[in-house]
Amino acid sequence: MAIQLFLNLNGLKYYGNIPEKPENSSGMIEEYALSSDDIKLFIKDIDSLDVACNALLDLGDVDYFNAEKCRKLIEWIRERFEQPVSARYREILETLMGYCERAIELNTGVVIEL
Repeated sequence: MAIQLFLNLNGLKYYGNIPEKPENSSGMIEEYALSSDDIKLFIKDIDSLDVACNALLDLGDVDYFNAEKCRKLIEWIRERFEQPVSARYREILETLMGYCERAIELNTGVVIEL
């Protein structure tokens, strides 16, 4: 359970369209760990996130957000901040938004594993 920013996509193996975390990920990804309690914060938002980003994320699942989907995800996060958000969920979403911004700059992407 994590959010992973891919800094570089060179030489990675893929599972479908999802880049796999390399064994030696030093310099390849940045990772933000999520606890099972953190995952519960996403439950009510998964459907709207999937629709906004044309994603297939679900509990116990993983999806890859390329630079294009990251743009949509940033929009979704900004709209989500217009509603009440717990301090912990805000921290997670702000981290995710930062990862998406960097993925766009790097032309890579972000993997979300719930």
